[in-house]
Amino acid sequence: MTIQIQVTPQQQELGSIEWNQPESQVYQPGQALAVEIHITNPTVADREYQLYLGLYNPDTQEVIPDTWNLIPVDGEPSFIVAAGAVAEMTGELTLDQTGVLLVVVLYDVATDLVVGVVTTLLEAPETQNPGTGLENLMPLISGVMVMGMMGAILPMTTRMFRRKEE
Repeated sequence: MTIQIQVTPQQQELGSIEWNQPESQVYQPGQALAVEIHITNPTVADREYQLYLGLYNPDTQEVIPDTWNLIPVDGEPSFIVAAGAVAEMTGELTLDQTGVLLVVVLYDVATDLVVGVVTTLLEAPETQNPGTGLENLMPLISGVMVMGMMGAILPMTTRMFRRKEE
């Protein structure tokens, strides 16, 4: 299964995100996911970013209501990554659902653009389906941001995401 979310080259030039989660994994609700995220700022200026996460229904490719939220980093709503630098952060997620697509979005504050996205399909232990091809979730993600749903409470818990000491 290939899950691709389109980010334009212009957006990619403003930053990128990678993480330690596989494209899909068997997930038992309540299980803690240890997450490591790497944010790269390829520009010649410091950039202010935010991280958002949410859940999608892999069958309908629609956002699950009330699942988008800001991920604070070091207790703050945004964080700065120096020009040409990589910021590493760790955290933990525990969801009460399975059979969903977990999406983490890197948002550039200055340009009001989503510049990167990572996903993992959380499959129920008994199903382990190959999933669906979610080729383009960017319009859905952008629509959610425009509608201002980012403040919703997630059906999950997060342990604080912190920058790793360099």
